[in-house]
Amino acid sequence: MKFVPDNPDKKYDLPLLNEAKAEDGWQGQQTKKSVEQLRADISSEIGRLGGTVTRFMRGMYHFEGEIERPGCTIEYTVSGPEGRAFQGRIDVAGLLPGEPYSGRKHHSSYDKTLRARQEDSVRMALFNVHQALRAARILEALSPGFAALIPWLLTDGSDKTFGEAWRIGMGTSGPLALPMPSDDGDIVEGEFREDKSGKK
Repeated sequence: MKFVPDNPDKKYDLPLLNEAKAEDGWQGQQTKKSVEQLRADISSEIGRLGGTVTRFMRGMYHFEGEIERPGCTIEYTVSGPEGRAFQGRIDVAGLLPGEPYSGRKHHSSYDKTLRARQEDSVRMALFNVHQALRAARILEALSPGFAALIPWLLTDGSDKTFGEAWRIGMGTSGPLALPMPSDDGDIVEGEFREDKSGKK
């Protein structure tokens, strides 16, 4: 059996900033918290999960089709066995802010409104990340086998996170970082070994 999507060319199935609805799971549309306050909330939550935020960068994510989404990158470390530090990165791309109005682009009022919408987009995105991390902390308490910060840890020798490696595979032909389900749906046991040869 083969699944054919309705619109295979549609790459973005995300609402615009002003279309994000609470009933669809979006939160923070009306948050009054600043980016700095939300950054502190996220750093605190990552700390409760055993990590330490080391860097917070603002910027724009560029997607195919000249689509830009405002956001930030949050880098952190987690201490492992024998004090080894593992690096992690959470990329946060806000929702598309939409066009301010049909007036002239790069006019002063257009640019000011667009910047304000981009700021709202980042604040809403960070609010959702904070809520997700909070929920993940509670899930860690309820499910001892769950480790919230693991999906964003960087894989050895790559700038991809474990989550990215799972979704897109390591390179074009390399194996996935995690074991794939077998034909009957069970997870096949895998083995992880640390390379102590010093080769990269």
